[in-house]
Amino acid sequence: RKCSPSMAGFRFGIVGVGSRGIRTFGMQLRARYAERGELVAIADLDETRLAVAARRLEVETSYRSADELIAAPDIDVVVITTPDHTHTELGLSAMAPGEHGSCEKPGVTTIEDANRLLEASRSFKQSFLVGFVLRYAPFFAGMRSAIDDGRIGKPHFAAAVDNRAGGEYFRNWHRLRR
Repeated sequence: RKCSPSMAGFRFGIVGVGSRGIRTFGMQLRARYAERGELVAIADLDETRLAVAARRLEVETSYRSADELIAAPDIDVVVITTPDHTHTELGLSAMAPGEHGSCEKPGVTTIEDANRLLEASRSFKQSFLVGFVLRYAPFFAGMRSAIDDGRIGKPHFAAAVDNRAGGEYFRNWHRLRR
């Protein structure tokens, strides 16, 4: 499969259109990176979430399975924003046809899965990135800039707490071991 940018840039497909898929990736692709690429398709198992995301992101093509999106011939980059325990299998699936991939952190949840992705990546010719979104958040970028510029002296320790709406974030699938 040819996997290079079209005249308008890369054609993106997002698998998993919860908050991260819509806000962190989908809206940013449409608002800030439209000159570099186009969001052409989304996929999610939840029909209601899929309909809401399609409307909010103004995407015409949607799939009820990741496999359908990954197999679509007009996708150059598969963005994976599903629950953590699904990242390995989806990453391996995206690598198989030769698409570029971007996976929300963590890329894997076990050492065994890390080894599987590593082995698969050895013959993979495209890019496969794992995001670490807070590194680029304004607070952390500002802290890094202040350290680099010497505005706060030599740091010995830094900590940040993100309570995610009082812990609500960890009451859904994030708290599950898998």
